[in-house]
Amino acid sequence: MREIKPLQINGYLGREEIASHLQNVEYIVMAAHSMLDAPRLPIHFTIFLNTSDPIPEPIKAAVFEKFCAEHAITALRHGAFEDAQALFAGTLFVAMALMLFNQAGLLVGGTAGVAFLLHYVTGISFGKLFFVVNLPFYWFAWTRMGREFTIKTFVCVGLLSLLTELFPHVMHVDYLNPLFASLLGGLLLGTGCLFLARHRSSLGGATVVSLYLQGRYGMRAGKVQMMIDGTVVLLALVFLVVVVGLSN
Repeated sequence: MREIKPLQINGYLGREEIASHLQNVEYIVMAAHSMLDAPRLPIHFTIFLNTSDPIPEPIKAAVFEKFCAEHAITALRHGAFEDAQALFAGTLFVAMALMLFNQAGLLVGGTAGVAFLLHYVTGISFGKLFFVVNLPFYWFAWTRMGREFTIKTFVCVGLLSLLTELFPHVMHVDYLNPLFASLLGGLLLGTGCLFLARHRSSLGGATVVSLYLQGRYGMRAGKVQMMIDGTVVLLALVFLVVVVGLSN
């Protein structure tokens, strides 16, 4: 086990002083009490690599495993069955939310919102459009987020497309209040996406971009997702105004 030597300072360091302290340093570790899932993960570690280049996810994982091995820290890992269970449950929750939105004529953000908008315009099923709209994001996820994340995302997107195609044949809602649909659908959608994110997966599109920006630049994924979703909804509103104006 390596000896940890903390750096104690009484003021701000200049650029040259920082550079001198970082010589021959592989990484810097910041430890703090975890505010999330505290009973299972009492300490949250943030590892800063001594480089300005983009770091692929496999290298980040390797550095984290090296750090844990050097300091006898056991990292929490999900098993294959836990992953499969969470990914299926999360995707099922999202599929149910999208069914409610579709029944109530509502719109969501991200690539799902784009697929919904195209579905309303073209009449093509949401499942097919959602799968196609997400295709360009797989290359980005593979190169930036790693193989495991991309494969899980591809499986979840495919499963969601399948479930949204299947639901109209096994379930139908005769009456659905739009306000209730938005509340229940939002709860199911948020819970499902949280399941997927906790198990290193997503439903493609905006989620991939937001998780990458959070890991690379420290930007909150929720805020990034909200900005993207808001942009999609505003574009849909503009499109609706244009269509109504042309029809009149």
